[in-house]
Amino acid sequence: MSAVPGSIVLPEVPGTIDEHGAEKKPPIRATIYFFVIGVVAAAATVPLLPHLKAGTHSWATFIILGSAAAVAQLFVVRTPRNQSYHTTVVFLIPAVMLLPPELVALIGVIQHVPEWLKNRNAWYSQTFNICNWTISLLAAWAAFHATAGADHLLPNHDLRLALAGMAAAAVCVAVNHILLAPMLHFFYSHSFRELGIFSFESLSTDLVLAALGVGIGTFWDLNPWLLPFAVAPLLLIHRSLSVPQLQEEARVDPKTGLFNARYFAATLAEELARSQRFERPMTLIMADLDLLRDINNTYGHLAGDAVLKGIAETFRTQLRHYDVPARFGGEEFAILLPETPPEQAFEIAERIRRAVAASSIDVETSSEPIRATVSIGVAAFPRDGADANELIHQADLAVYRAKLQGRNRVLDASSEPLVVPETRSTPLVAVPDDGEHRTPLPGSIEAHPGEERRHPRPHAVHGPTFFSLSKRLATVVGLVGLVGSAAGVAGLVFGTSHDVSGLIAIIALVGAGQALALELDLGSISVSAVGAIAGAALFGPRAALALALTTAAVEWSARRQSLHHVLFNIGALSLASLAAVGAFSLHHLDVQGDPGRILTIVAGVAAGFAYFGVNMGLVSLATAVEGHERWSRAFQERFAWLVPHYLVYGFIAGVIFLGYESAHLWAFVRPPRRFRPRTFPWSRQTGCSRSARPPRWSRCRRPSMPATPTRPVTRAASSSSRWRSAASSVSRRRSSTCSGMPRSSTTLASWQFQTRSC
Repeated sequence: MSAVPGSIVLPEVPGTIDEHGAEKKPPIRATIYFFVIGVVAAAATVPLLPHLKAGTHSWATFIILGSAAAVAQLFVVRTPRNQSYHTTVVFLIPAVMLLPPELVALIGVIQHVPEWLKNRNAWYSQTFNICNWTISLLAAWAAFHATAGADHLLPNHDLRLALAGMAAAAVCVAVNHILLAPMLHFFYSHSFRELGIFSFESLSTDLVLAALGVGIGTFWDLNPWLLPFAVAPLLLIHRSLSVPQLQEEARVDPKTGLFNARYFAATLAEELARSQRFERPMTLIMADLDLLRDINNTYGHLAGDAVLKGIAETFRTQLRHYDVPARFGGEEFAILLPETPPEQAFEIAERIRRAVAASSIDVETSSEPIRATVSIGVAAFPRDGADANELIHQADLAVYRAKLQGRNRVLDASSEPLVVPETRSTPLVAVPDDGEHRTPLPGSIEAHPGEERRHPRPHAVHGPTFFSLSKRLATVVGLVGLVGSAAGVAGLVFGTSHDVSGLIAIIALVGAGQALALELDLGSISVSAVGAIAGAALFGPRAALALALTTAAVEWSARRQSLHHVLFNIGALSLASLAAVGAFSLHHLDVQGDPGRILTIVAGVAAGFAYFGVNMGLVSLATAVEGHERWSRAFQERFAWLVPHYLVYGFIAGVIFLGYESAHLWAFVRPPRRFRPRTFPWSRQTGCSRSARPPRWSRCRRPSMPATPTRPVTRAASSSSRWRSAASSVSRRRSSTCSGMPRSSTTLASWQFQTRSC
């Protein structure tokens, strides 16, 4: 399916291709619905065709917008939920605003021709998409012109035009989804909720892109030469649309389909914190496949992979929907059981063990199905440990004891000593065919007091205070916070802007964007950077401190940062906003008309660059002081690649400035919340491969950062800079292992700065 707005590729649906590779006919209900939509589209289009004439105006606009839509249709981003995202609607809404209805009716055909030539989709799939688009665009055209022509209801022309654009975008998205949903339902036999076509994610993406189309249509009418600048954010939007797929790939093990160790570590840390806060039970299961090496040696490594997949499928069938199974590494699995006491967890583990032992797995290298067993250890919070490392350690020891006692069994973590005898009185034997080990076990060996394993005492991890920082880092934090705050106060006193309503609106935009940041697997999406730059451009120095306080307050409410974190954030953001104010002073040059508008856009880009330079420069300085490295190296390796993104953010701020001059508060209607792409923070300094793990400082908590899917970074930068403690020096960080599990921050010797962007 497609979510921006929708198109379907029905041959991809299971069951539309038979065993001979021939295309099956669509279901009868889908066929009936297809013809109904076709008749409606024909009835709406045919009466308009006689109006097509060689002298019809807007042919050039039609060719340009149609070609742009056709090219955009070729660049699709697919998601794990079988959705496909396009940026095509960005060019279709301007067509609705600028073209007569007879040309709007043809846009849907032009849009899909290159896609059909490339993919050769089924004729009924392509035809339905064309009909769907035709109806949606004509409905949007009617909504736009009905609203724009209601001068008796809305005398203000600018307000009427803004509302007309909103109406066209909303109608286009609504009609497209409403028409697409039944066809997908008939082919997939899933409910609308399962399809996700009316989900908030799908609808919000469509509406934001359609709203961007309103802006492009306005630019076209105002000055077509500015269109290349308006289209520039599409690159970032296209990258951000790949977030769901990247998120899925980052947290799922490709071989088994279970979660990977990195995602499991983050989830375990979150669930452990929740259990500690509310004093709720939680249990961890570690399971190890028995004799995998023998399976690989006997049947080949492909058979071993098949066994791993079979065990993963057994986990999925035996666990509850809120349990978290993961492949921990090699033949070892981990299962997190929230809200589960150890007694119930032991029953679940025993059920899993029996299901695995009873299952048989077909492999190509064996004429008969092969069988496998698992050894399982169970550890519970808080009985067996108070932190993630201790729970994993206890469950792992229980697995080891299960191996020593003959495999294919479940053992609970206990305080009994673990002593490995020098010689085994009875050799270990493989599990019989019935899956149960019946060989009597030797008596347990009595441990000597000196050999007992001592449990480490759980300890609480506290963040560093200002006075525990190194002298250099404390100096940087103090100076940035105090100087930035003082400069913000000076801007508040000596600033000349008196637009209180506009300042309140931009503060609300920044605060809401920061509060409603879309939290992803290893990051988030926020609008605060664009809002901060736009606020600096619109309201001058008086906005700097207010915007910094807003962003810092929202960050504190979400993460409960220490006072020195908040102080640094306020100072850095205030200085960055004041730098943006200075750069935007180019706008005050006495240039009128179109050159003046272009100069405003250039000033916005310069403001974005200045905001980036000051904010990221201060963050780089603190990072360099923390890591005992050169400032230039920290900046170049971690933040310099973000320059193009902030240039685009500045461009968007310039657009908001122009819109505010003409439409006042209505300029804030189109939120650029999806303009920031994001990827996963891989470090180039640790010596680990990208598939091994994220950097050390991102393991225990999900950071927020902007990025692109193609550039490895440690922590990207943006509108608010913040940091948290890390647990090793630079030399230890670069030689750390790639275990992929969170470490306990028992020594708070260094700091890592993090940032957020829009």
